[in-house]
Amino acid sequence: MKQTRRIFFEEISSKEDEGQFKDLFKAAKGVSYDVFLNRLDGFSNYTFLYRGGVDGMMLNYSFMAADIEHARGYGDTVDGVVCEGKDILYYNDRVFNELRENVGKLREQDLMVVYAPFFKDSRFIEAMGGRPKNKIISIIGKLIRSDLPYSQISQNPSKNDLLIPIMLYYAKTKGKNIIGFLGGDYYDYGGADEYVVNDISKHITLSGLWQKANT
Repeated sequence: MKQTRRIFFEEISSKEDEGQFKDLFKAAKGVSYDVFLNRLDGFSNYTFLYRGGVDGMMLNYSFMAADIEHARGYGDTVDGVVCEGKDILYYNDRVFNELRENVGKLREQDLMVVYAPFFKDSRFIEAMGGRPKNKIISIIGKLIRSDLPYSQISQNPSKNDLLIPIMLYYAKTKGKNIIGFLGGDYYDYGGADEYVVNDISKHITLSGLWQKANT
């Protein structure tokens, strides 16, 4: 039997004007949340990022996918955000080398400041694999100073996850709230694009939009 999905909603802030997303509100009004999600493929003028397995409010630093089926692979309950391409810094070898040029000279104590909030995040603590903070900082410093192409690093989740905070930090200096990269999912098929949102509150959520359209 198909499980009843539990959809959790975030309140849409006043800055998120309904008029800005008039066509999306129209698509959401009077239909189920699942039907609304299935309609989003028809809106090529927006960029949607999805997260599967959402259990409560979406959090900062959450991994997301541009393909809804990719997100559903992590759980039936799906939420997401509406964003613009200009919000995203997509990392390839060239962009990561630019990061190296700009933050490669950061001292270990500077990296410790960048990583301090993440050392309190249970998801990043899991990625640390029980290693102490100073060991993690040392690994990150070596990866940044190395000549290893980012396209190789990103295919190794255990290494790439450790770089997410410094990648978000560099993106923020460029005025970007989201990072993207070719991750290790679907490795046998060449990988799949993955995204991490720094500050989720800067974007309207799909569940929040649907809720507002139907209240």
